[in-house]
Amino acid sequence: MVTYGRSIEAVYLHSAFRSGSTWFWNRFRVEPGVMAFYEPFNEKLSSLTGWAIAIDTPGRWNSRHPVLAAPYNAEYKPLLRPGGGVRLFEDRFSYAGYFDTGADEPLARYLDGLAGHARQSGALPVFGFCRSQARVPWFQRYRPGLQVTTVRNPWDQWASYHLMALETGSAYFEFRAFLAATIGRGHRDVSRHFADLHLPPLGDEAGESDEACLEAFFVAADTALRFRIFLRVYILDSFRALAHADLVVDLDKMSGDAAYRARMTSDLRVLTGLPTLSFEDCALPRHPPLPDADYKGGLEEALQVLDRLTDGPSTAAEPQAAAARETVRGLLLSALARVTGAGASDQTDVSGAPGDLTAIPVIDRFTLCHMLYAVRRMGRRNGDPGAALDYLRLVYVGDFERCQQDLIDMADMLRWWNSPDYALECECARILSPVLVGLRDSRPARLS
Repeated sequence: MVTYGRSIEAVYLHSAFRSGSTWFWNRFRVEPGVMAFYEPFNEKLSSLTGWAIAIDTPGRWNSRHPVLAAPYNAEYKPLLRPGGGVRLFEDRFSYAGYFDTGADEPLARYLDGLAGHARQSGALPVFGFCRSQARVPWFQRYRPGLQVTTVRNPWDQWASYHLMALETGSAYFEFRAFLAATIGRGHRDVSRHFADLHLPPLGDEAGESDEACLEAFFVAADTALRFRIFLRVYILDSFRALAHADLVVDLDKMSGDAAYRARMTSDLRVLTGLPTLSFEDCALPRHPPLPDADYKGGLEEALQVLDRLTDGPSTAAEPQAAAARETVRGLLLSALARVTGAGASDQTDVSGAPGDLTAIPVIDRFTLCHMLYAVRRMGRRNGDPGAALDYLRLVYVGDFERCQQDLIDMADMLRWWNSPDYALECECARILSPVLVGLRDSRPARLS
């Protein structure tokens, strides 16, 4: 006979976007004696107000979330600063620290503040995160409590992202993956994992980069590239979370396997001391294949990426790391089986008037964005081609030589772009193009 009791300090739920995370968090929220904080790393918390809390409910947007007894962020209301924002929350918690695993006192104080508020009310603090999976090693090391991670297969997670973008015009979730990957490419611990995606640098690494620039690159990225970027984040998030969590809950299995659901329910009741936890209504939807990109190719690449994945700061023991890798492999293979035979590419050539950006093939718009940013840096450095070359080498790393012809094509396109709005860029491209040609032609011939 199991004796239930409050023997843990807190429960940390680590989930991905569009993976059933809100439903899972709400199953804890409805339990007596629980104070459940929703997405404690959400960027909205920096400016949250009482009015914003009141109107932010599942019915306000096409969320597909369950009905909630209170607004998402109701638990934060007593913790708001007079001018708005949750006490001790810092903007960097959302994304700048996405892959950090080292000591972080301000983050610890913030979470201590939330947990302390719950305990003063006689409640067990439960945290439902959506931006924390890559930081589970930090939680395991620095946060006493139960670390639970949920998983959902990558196809249904991506399809939920993408269908919402197609249906509502909001690509919020696709952009979050793009943002995380862009931060990752500049992170000392994980940069190699993202290097071959040729993502734009952020911050001082490449000069004057800003969010508007990042959004321009995101808009230029086609669906196939966005999917590849999503999978890179998915792989690293899942691997770290699985290797360091105390308990892993597969929400796909919980939806369709009654025996698994019963076992997980029993385990969670025992581990949390919450004897009436229930997950009987778990029913995550399954999404059919989509025909608008080469999803099969993206998943095949992801399997190769997983094989060469190294995670320098990981403290997981080898058995846990090996098990995590195999679980991620199984999730990718399951997704691959779902999309096989549905890989029509959206990378079609679109003809149009000269100087019309929409006339450029979709896949070239991403390269064009890099060329525009390179020549703009060049313009700010008095036309010095070295400024553009430094940027392009930073972005393309080991692929710089292989991609030189594409870069020359983009520079030539800009040279003849007849638009007064881009006069400086055109002039810099005229200077840069022959420099790139010279670099290409000076390469030693390769032996066949």
